[in-house]
Amino acid sequence: MAIRLSRGALMDAATALLVLVAAGFVVNDRVVPALAERARIDPGDRVEGLRLRGLASGDTVELTGDAPSLVVVFRSTCPACEATAPDWAALGRIAPGRLLAVGLEAEQVVEEWVRRELAGVEPMIPIDPARFVDRLRIRAVPTTLLFDRGRLALARVGPLQPEDRTRIRRAFETARTAQTVRAR
Repeated sequence: MAIRLSRGALMDAATALLVLVAAGFVVNDRVVPALAERARIDPGDRVEGLRLRGLASGDTVELTGDAPSLVVVFRSTCPACEATAPDWAALGRIAPGRLLAVGLEAEQVVEEWVRRELAGVEPMIPIDPARFVDRLRIRAVPTTLLFDRGRLALARVGPLQPEDRTRIRRAFETARTAQTVRAR
């Protein structure tokens, strides 16, 4: 049994196929990236579902707490990370335990770099590295992220600027003052 299609029916089928292919490209090029973009975190946005694991303790830290946390993202082979490390270390001394050093490489390398550059700070790794990097838009190192009251307060790629250091200090000092007032 042979099926005969008219030229018009063939043209309609070809047109429908082209429309479906074009719609697929639109979805792939516009809709999918737009949905992914909605999952990314910008300064001022609430942070949920991003967790780190301490390499020494094994403890899990979620970046949603009320107390400010400074997350520094580095690679051991990055000269700018090494140059920024003294700033990170000084800020970490203001609020002990609130500096989270996240390495994007093998755990042993991360531990060695943190021990050398940020003595006294526990090295961390993301529980889900791909999600961590994508949601926080980490495209280069060094990246410095300040989380405060469950929100991303500051995101700096490259060396810290004087106004960044001031903003981070104020966040830590404000939190310390609030704790002292609550303790009375």
